[in-house]
Amino acid sequence: MSPLRKMLLAYIREQADNYVIAEFRKRDGSQRVMSFAPAEAAEHLNPDATEKGKAIAQATMAANPHLLRVWSFEDEGYRTVNLNTVNKLTTRDGVLLFARDPDFHNVNIIIEK
Repeated sequence: MSPLRKMLLAYIREQADNYVIAEFRKRDGSQRVMSFAPAEAAEHLNPDATEKGKAIAQATMAANPHLLRVWSFEDEGYRTVNLNTVNKLTTRDGVLLFARDPDFHNVNIIIEK
């Protein structure tokens, strides 16, 4: 896992007692804004989640380190965010903007508080 992804995951997980608003590009190319909590912080919101479902999700995330499992407040369910396509993260601590080259290889992070 790249240092950027590790930093991004750590930053999002630090928000466990709060929410994160992410703006990102979906697979179909459209933009989406999602308000979420990291999945591990939101497990109490879905008491019906099965152990098998949790194990499948953990295996998927382990095999795809660029994916982050989250609890979407709007959809009231688990969703996956591709960290490679995030443009902006807003938290109580500030805003992270991601400026990428057209191929999404090089990333500059701009922090606004």
